[in-house]
Amino acid sequence: MKSSSLLLAVMAIAILYSSCAKPDAANSENLYHDQLSKDLRNYEIFTLDQESLLAIAQTKPQTAVKINLNIPSHPDWELTMVDDDLKQYDEPGFQAIEIGPNDVRTVIQEPERFALEGKLLDNQLNSYLTFSLGKVEGLIHEGEVEYSLQPLTNFIADASDDLYVIFDGRDEIVDGNVCGNNEVQGEIKEATPTRAIKNIYITYLGDYQMYTRFWNTTNCQNWMYWRYYYANKRYNAYNGIQFNMIRRSAYLYSWSGSANYNPKTTSNSGTFVNECSAFYNYGWFNEGNVNYFFTGDNVSGVWGRADGISRMCSDPSQAFSFGEVGTGTASGTNKTYFGQNLMAHEVGHTIAAYHDQSSNNYMHKTYTNWNTSCGSSAKTNFWAKNLWGSSCL
Repeated sequence: MKSSSLLLAVMAIAILYSSCAKPDAANSENLYHDQLSKDLRNYEIFTLDQESLLAIAQTKPQTAVKINLNIPSHPDWELTMVDDDLKQYDEPGFQAIEIGPNDVRTVIQEPERFALEGKLLDNQLNSYLTFSLGKVEGLIHEGEVEYSLQPLTNFIADASDDLYVIFDGRDEIVDGNVCGNNEVQGEIKEATPTRAIKNIYITYLGDYQMYTRFWNTTNCQNWMYWRYYYANKRYNAYNGIQFNMIRRSAYLYSWSGSANYNPKTTSNSGTFVNECSAFYNYGWFNEGNVNYFFTGDNVSGVWGRADGISRMCSDPSQAFSFGEVGTGTASGTNKTYFGQNLMAHEVGHTIAAYHDQSSNNYMHKTYTNWNTSCGSSAKTNFWAKNLWGSSCL
């Protein structure tokens, strides 16, 4: 009797344990399909040894190391990668500032980040792996396809930390309009093209709606940083335009009662730009050539908007862009991949690049055309028509 009771107890514990255990990659496709299919048309879930990759990144290798991510559908993928020095993207003395109760501003310490840059086999396009807060994100170019590598927890919060998802960027599902319909165009000026590398100083801000998406200052700043990092990479990789976005400052509202906080409520596309524009009145914020706003607001019918087209040089504080953190879909995920492209696209408008339908490039109206090969027309448009020579930037 005792032995049978013990056996039943052991069986009960085993059943309980199996019901609580996290699924492995092989059994995850079906389990997570209903949730992932709301965000991605096609994808693969796999297990990634993030600790071993982070150990490599932390050594900041100066000579190329070979990395195989062991993705079942791509067993022959081999990346040769070196360190990408992240310091070059921040202005000396850069500060990340949290704005709390009574508009008290506190300088916060950002997490240490690591990045590897390299190539896939003989692919001439650059690929990237980035590391922070125990997670890996990546872009891997194969021909004209750009794969995004994301932690599964970016889509499904309770997924196992070692499970990752990889997908063709064109398979991300984005609802609504990508660009606002009221982009403000200033006077077109004659250009004096120059091939010197340009520095464009970016100040960016996350509003309180964005903060509530994360409920953690560190996670919020981390999200903003990687969107900015990848937007920087896309600008150069897609169109060969030689300029660097450099962070001048970053602000995050973690308090809803700020006297200077706008917008205060969920907005629609007809009012959002005006609400964001209220920041122009705050001299402490107008520090960059372009001001970029990250919002957690579900703005009705618009994902990103740029104001100040072609006038950045004459009135930098009035040149701003913004993008949403999420997309308002049923799953409510934080569209990390799309956010990278959106920032590059909207900042492009503020520095005088127009929509380019001639080829696949970051300034195309259709977001599924943002993640492929170089857009020569957009590059020519930027250099030949709207750069205004070296005196501008």
